[in-house]
Amino acid sequence: ASGSKDCDVILWDVVAQAGLFRLRGHRDQVTDLLFLDSGKKLVTCSKDKFIRVWDLDTQHCLQIVGGHHSEIWSMDVDPSEKFLVSGSADPELRVFRIRQSAEEGEDWNKWDALKLFGEIPRQSKERIQTIRFNKDGSLVACQVAGKTADIYRILDETEATRKAKRRLHRKKEKASAKAAAAEGNGSVIDPSPAQDSQNPTVVVTDVFKLLQVLRTSKKICSVAFSPSNPPKGCLATLSLSLNNNVLETYSVDNEKVSKMYSVEIHGHRSDIRSLALNSEDNLLMSTSHNAVKIWNPSTGDCLRTVDSGYGLCSAFVPGNRYGLIGTKTGTLEIIDINSGNSIDVIEAHAGSIRSIVLIPDEDGTVNARGFVTGSADHDVKFWEYQLVQKSDSDTKHLSVTNVRTLKMNDDVLAVSIGPTGKHIAVALLDCTVKVFFLDTLKFCLSLYGHKLPVLCMDISSDGALIVTGSADKNLKIWGMDFGDCHKSIFAHTDRSFLAFWFYLML
Repeated sequence: ASGSKDCDVILWDVVAQAGLFRLRGHRDQVTDLLFLDSGKKLVTCSKDKFIRVWDLDTQHCLQIVGGHHSEIWSMDVDPSEKFLVSGSADPELRVFRIRQSAEEGEDWNKWDALKLFGEIPRQSKERIQTIRFNKDGSLVACQVAGKTADIYRILDETEATRKAKRRLHRKKEKASAKAAAAEGNGSVIDPSPAQDSQNPTVVVTDVFKLLQVLRTSKKICSVAFSPSNPPKGCLATLSLSLNNNVLETYSVDNEKVSKMYSVEIHGHRSDIRSLALNSEDNLLMSTSHNAVKIWNPSTGDCLRTVDSGYGLCSAFVPGNRYGLIGTKTGTLEIIDINSGNSIDVIEAHAGSIRSIVLIPDEDGTVNARGFVTGSADHDVKFWEYQLVQKSDSDTKHLSVTNVRTLKMNDDVLAVSIGPTGKHIAVALLDCTVKVFFLDTLKFCLSLYGHKLPVLCMDISSDGALIVTGSADKNLKIWGMDFGDCHKSIFAHTDRSFLAFWFYLML
């Protein structure tokens, strides 16, 4: 079953991949749903503040449950289908008993499937986002739309009765002390109604015991109990996903919740801005706002993480020992792939570096001479490699030096050099692409036609064609002889930032 923003609930046939029927009744977005009674009933909650119970055989609503004062965001039922817990922005959770059989008691309405058991005060003032029971129903986690999650333990019937007796005993002691104090003052206090101390009435706070409030450093995105059997001595294993891409796992026992481990290394914490594959195809380099990661593309394992600036482009130096990173601040960083250290930072440009391209030989192979960078400071710079020796060390390391600069009249967004090394193409912010001869840097062609700036491009293996990809969702194929557009392809239905080069197989 699925519920959506149109307020309808649809029951689906998974095998036939078709909808069976719609259930209409909610007046606002459906936020959660679950099956009861072996799939014969469906419970839904909505932003209209109501919970509805549906009979799937008759396709009618059996019960409408109110009581929440704000939008209901989540609910869950324990595996034994004894309790249903729902949460909203209210300062308490609402707990319902689920009807187990038709002969449960005379206090049940004939058609009711849920009956309010009570309310549990919450620790956080933020709205509920997710409620989940564990595998055996002994724990329930209530995650709010913030940095906390409340963990409750559900006591069994014996423990709940014992707790109710203690509560009743404390209440009698307080009443006796209050009566004695009143008698000494000469006043009269009406006695409270007597309760059977051997068979006290069990309330919701006798069953649901707050175990711990988990507080994390970042906002929690989701929570989940492990479906596998927990380690010895633990009730369950709980995992939290945080909004900084960190996964934390906790062990829950009878008394406390303990942190087991945190997965923090794998994956970037923000958008990946560039990818580069080495010449042997066994290492992949990715850049983000504060780190460079080296991956094994075959296994998907992260091999190294290097602290860096905001990397917008990257490339492997021939030999695959070093990597080049162009940053948003205009610096060019050189990292050692083997050690995972940044060995040099060069103030290369006054604006962000948008593109790094290695210079090829005439036969199409990448040589060890140098590379080209394009920046928002309107410059295209040519660099050569050199080995330098630090004053405090006998070993030499890689560095680069600027040998030529091509001045442009607008921000440079992308640079491409043909495999033959004859032409260099420069994409500018004014939506044009300028083509120059690589050896003399003399102007050759200007490509007009895109409505938005070109974000990526590549020249064919024979140097006869160039393909450009733009933010206007179009790909264009141009001739390198006259600069005419051979074909325009509407490639995307929405604006996309293209991160990969386009290659032409000719």
